[in-house]
Amino acid sequence: ACGAAGPTPTVTPLPGCAASNGKQVYSLLETYAGDWEKAANRADTAQPAAMAPEIEALQKIRQDLNAQQWPACGKAAQAAFVTLMDTTIEGFTAEMNLKPRAESNAILERTRAQKETFQAEVQKLPR
Repeated sequence: ACGAAGPTPTVTPLPGCAASNGKQVYSLLETYAGDWEKAANRADTAQPAAMAPEIEALQKIRQDLNAQQWPACGKAAQAAFVTLMDTTIEGFTAEMNLKPRAESNAILERTRAQKETFQAEVQKLPR
């Protein structure tokens, strides 16, 4: 039996990246991102005097996201999303408080790069 082949190696698929509720982190973040986008669009079109409920809706989505137990594989994407959320809320709050337009626009401008970072992290996740 000299020269006999050893056992055939098996290919082990990479495990998915699931949150504590069993949902895939990718799908979960996509759902949160969709909800966030809708709420942010509503805040963006609201007059400053009517922004408080829209900002509260954004804060609720952020709170729900943070209440989720994130596995290690999803923490970078979750952290990038929280950074984006914080900056977005800061910008809309500045606008609601009638800060100079340039100030709120500068804050919201930072969200573009943060959104790209978040999207890049999400793309790294298994589906």
